[in-house]
Amino acid sequence: MVRDPAAVVRGWCPGPDEAKASSQPKWRGGTELNTRQFGKWKRIGFYGLIGYTAFSTTLAWSIQLGVIPSSPRTAEAEATSEKKAEIPSNQLSAQTFATNFAREYLLWTKEKEDSRKERLEPYLHPELDPQAGLDMSKVEWDSWAREVEVWDLKPLGKGKWEALIYAQLQMSQGKKQKRVDRWMKIPMEKAGESFLVIAPPYFVTEPKTASPSETEADEKKGDAVDSVVQEDVETFLNSFWKTYTTGKPEEIRYLMKGEGETEGLTGILAFLEMKDLSVYQEGESYRAECTVLFQDLASGAEVTYPYTLYLAQEGTRWYVMQIEQNERH
Repeated sequence: MVRDPAAVVRGWCPGPDEAKASSQPKWRGGTELNTRQFGKWKRIGFYGLIGYTAFSTTLAWSIQLGVIPSSPRTAEAEATSEKKAEIPSNQLSAQTFATNFAREYLLWTKEKEDSRKERLEPYLHPELDPQAGLDMSKVEWDSWAREVEVWDLKPLGKGKWEALIYAQLQMSQGKKQKRVDRWMKIPMEKAGESFLVIAPPYFVTEPKTASPSETEADEKKGDAVDSVVQEDVETFLNSFWKTYTTGKPEEIRYLMKGEGETEGLTGILAFLEMKDLSVYQEGESYRAECTVLFQDLASGAEVTYPYTLYLAQEGTRWYVMQIEQNERH
């Protein structure tokens, strides 16, 4: 190996080992520097995490205790969640049942009663009329529901519910077609995991924006009246039902007192016959129970509804104080 002349002159020249050592990069100092920097950032991250945890915990408790008010969106979301939690699962299933039943109830084709009977069977109480109160032999128009909505759903206690349904019907008779709006109440009862209709549905007038508050009816009691009062009430009620299905609100109101419905069923049903009338006296007032045969003006079908009417007499005049729809099969 040739040595550097200048090194020889100075009296020193690196040997092979020295040359090899001097040619290697000095990493030791750099490694120590990187380790110190990593430890520094590690400590910063650790203390930062502790600070963030303490801040977020304090903020959460402050909102929870009302020290800091929650945002409107958060409050609204919480209110919505609470409202959803208040809705019992039975109400949702009752709404679905009522909607499905109404579609089947309002769907029929003339002279095909058996098909409708089979479709309604799973929905009806075993003791209920297979056609659910609708006399299909009198039907003159075919019908199907374009739209069905549950307007109101009332729990009546002991597993019983009453659904108020709105339906938009499309009716046809050959080439003739017409649209008919119907409001209908459906009495039903919880049966296992589903429901059953326990009384024939009945058509009602469109609900008003301000309706009188309902109170629980007192337990029925009273004594049967004599034949004179019975005949007097029967004459009055026959006249009342004719007016109730054909008269104007002021004409109906003339026969009623109290806060009963005065819109009647004009334009919806026609009165045909009143049957099974029983009259009882309850103190100064009277209670009449009867069944009434109507004809649906839109389809021509006949329906029978059971009613309880509370009556009052002033001199020779009779008045209807209240009308109730019964749940008799």
